[in-house]
Amino acid sequence: FLATMSHEIRTPLNGVLGMLNLLANGPLTPRQEENLHIAKSSASLLTQLINDILDFSRIEAGKLTIDNVDFNLINLLHTTTSNISTAANDKDLQLVCDTSEVKSEHVHSDPHRLKQVINNLLSNAIKFTDTGTITLKANTQVRPDGKIEFKCSVIDTGIGIEEEKLNYIFEKFNQATSSTSRLYGGTGLGLSIAKQLVELQEGKIWVESEERKGSTFYVELPLIVASAEAISKNVVSESQIKAMAMELKGIRILLAEDNEFNKMIAQD
Repeated sequence: FLATMSHEIRTPLNGVLGMLNLLANGPLTPRQEENLHIAKSSASLLTQLINDILDFSRIEAGKLTIDNVDFNLINLLHTTTSNISTAANDKDLQLVCDTSEVKSEHVHSDPHRLKQVINNLLSNAIKFTDTGTITLKANTQVRPDGKIEFKCSVIDTGIGIEEEKLNYIFEKFNQATSSTSRLYGGTGLGLSIAKQLVELQEGKIWVESEERKGSTFYVELPLIVASAEAISKNVVSESQIKAMAMELKGIRILLAEDNEFNKMIAQD
């Protein structure tokens, strides 16, 4: 029933969010701005709750499908990280995206579902980290069967997870502790949905963590090399690379970055 009613449930909520955004563009008193901020925050949380419940209902009803298309893996990873950077900046967290080991850039899979999984892991990392760094590291390897083995990890310096809780952290409606739910909110559905999305694509997801020392979530997915036509449209030719290199030759570049890891990536 929920899977069928998905569109009808979201429509009025989108109207509420739209009206709140319109109100934000008008003249407001400080008290009205505070009230509007609370309303928008509550509406955003409700949106996430509804999206999680609807996604889970579609999975349980067998109505969630995987739509495989050609896409640029590096662009997807950087776009996903960029889209969530505001949340990290609001908490003064360093957000790093390392794709230096992604050798197969053009792949064939479901970019929407992959982005959903990574976005969930990054959102959780930011939510449960008060100080430090959130790092997304990714790499690809060509398997003997010709497929691409995509591996990524989301590393945080947050509150961590107790060892005895690790076995059921991916179960539905589950969080590490009841106090976690009270302090940080959430439905306990995000990781369960991520796990099922990964498994629908014949991949696997797991976590390593130590309480008060942070967590690392791992994802492995088999991808297919993109079609020759898709690759030819996006690959920069060797002559173009040489031309760009000549344009930059002799130019001095100042790299201002207070994060050593980011600095190393940029220099590479």
